[in-house]
Amino acid sequence: TASPAEQVEKFLEEADNYFQLQEFAAGYELYLRVLGLAPSNQHARKRIYEIITIYKTLMDTAQKEGDHNQAELHYQKYRTVIRSLLQTLTNQLKRTIQKYGELIETQKTGIDVNEEIIPILSNIIQILQDLKTIYEEYSQGDSGTEKMVERINKTIKKYEQELSQYQ
Repeated sequence: TASPAEQVEKFLEEADNYFQLQEFAAGYELYLRVLGLAPSNQHARKRIYEIITIYKTLMDTAQKEGDHNQAELHYQKYRTVIRSLLQTLTNQLKRTIQKYGELIETQKTGIDVNEEIIPILSNIIQILQDLKTIYEEYSQGDSGTEKMVERINKTIKKYEQELSQYQ
């Protein structure tokens, strides 16, 4: 069996091949698997954002050309990827916050867990920043979006303050 690092490399290689072949759905699924194994993998994050942008561009181009069927198809892919990414990041955030809570409880027993808390808090902040980016860049811009971005900003500040206590 391959180590998690080896799996990440394998998935990235496969995903990049799909990306080059413009088989974005297949590549996207593999990039998500990478994030499942290595939540802070910047290459997978970058490619996912590129895929979202590509679907949006294809949608806009089809719309301008009057091909409403293609525009709708690309719009559905665009929204599916965004929803899926939001769900994945939300689940990662929940798991990471739970791990953080467990470390805080461990710390209360007198065990020094500062070395473990710092990367966990950094990961929470990164996930929140990714969620904020998605809401700002790829949303419909309604009042619910504004409120969500505001809540995320407050939460980021809270965790940044907590992180500063451990550094």
